Amino acid sequence: MKAERRHELRENDLVHALHSARDYLENNGGRVGFIAIAAIVLVGGATFAMRSQASTMDSVWRQRAELQYTDLEEGRQSLDRLKELTASVSNSRFVMDSLMDQGRQALELASMAPVPPDPELNERAREAFTSLRDDFSNNPVAESIALLGLATVEENAFVIDGLATHKQNAEEYLSTVIRESRFNGLPTQTLATQRRESLDHTFTKISVVSSALDEVDVPADEADKAVETP
Repeated sequence: MKAERRHELRENDLVHALHSARDYLENNGGRVGFIAIAAIVLVGGATFAMRSQASTMDSVWRQRAELQYTDLEEGRQSLDRLKELTASVSNSRFVMDSLMDQGRQALELASMAPVPPDPELNERAREAFTSLRDDFSNNPVAESIALLGLATVEENAFVIDGLATHKQNAEEYLSTVIRESRFNGLPTQTLATQRRESLDHTFTKISVVSSALDEVDVPADEADKAVETP
């Protein structure tokens, strides 16, 4: 009800501006030309548009805050909804924060799967972090977070399929954060250095013996029961 009332008030502001312009023109029509009329209408329309946009963003931020990720099914639905909200607006701050949130939440949900990490959720994290890197390459903080996230995606992918190429990809993402001067002084650069130093352990397969004495190769991180998040 409050939102509807605010919307009515905004419409009334525009209507009042237009009525005022009409009254003025009736009394001073001979001295006011087409340009003045257009200016009055444009000012009123621009003010109304800005207020409407602010109201829309308030609603979008609120909807995002209400999303829940407490279990896999609810989390998947929330990720779908967050992706829809992100695509519906052009506010760069909202898009940037939401892409970070999509990646982080997808990784956390992937670790909650019965046999973690969940491949589909891991790929959703990859998609979010790739978009974050592509869309905000002019923002060192956002880009470095995206690179750390993509390194984690590669670590998870190694747990899933054991392919050695994932280590090469992860090392390149981390090395980019370490060597590029635009990331100098950021906490993400220190974290990237620490993570690169542990890559050999992260991407080493170890042999474990099951209760049935069958030897099975699994990645070291799976044996540690840990899936990193950026």
